[in-house]
Amino acid sequence: FRYKPTGPRTPPPWNIPHQPRLDWQMWFAALDSFDRNPWLVHFCIRLMRPAPAILHLLPASTRNDILADPPIAVRMRMYKYNFTTALTGRDWWTRQLQGPYMTALNNSNRWCDGVIEQFGFDVPPAPQTELAGSLAAVRDYIQALGDEISP
Repeated sequence: FRYKPTGPRTPPPWNIPHQPRLDWQMWFAALDSFDRNPWLVHFCIRLMRPAPAILHLLPASTRNDILADPPIAVRMRMYKYNFTTALTGRDWWTRQLQGPYMTALNNSNRWCDGVIEQFGFDVPPAPQTELAGSLAAVRDYIQALGDEISP
């Protein structure tokens, strides 16, 4: 993301008067839970199943990497950033990991498919890999065993 804070020694990018759309929306999304921001889940799914409209929001180098080798999973973690003072050295800010923001999503995640269906997102089906198909079969088998064992 072009304008989000990164490492402590990287100065904040200059963006005034421009208000970067994606980074701004992510800032607001962080004020609430990810499941109340379906657009963010849709964005993550479209990173795994690349779409030109979504990739256009990213820097060219990231866009090319995703097109060449789409991620198989996406996770988001929440950090709290605080600016430092001139007395603290070369760092622009400190950051503390607050924890996971969003459940790790992957292309075989049934929850993702439920979000796609619930909100009517236009997303192509996940590519089936041999491993994903095998894991789905094992998951279904284990769930069926659980149903048989339950009273």
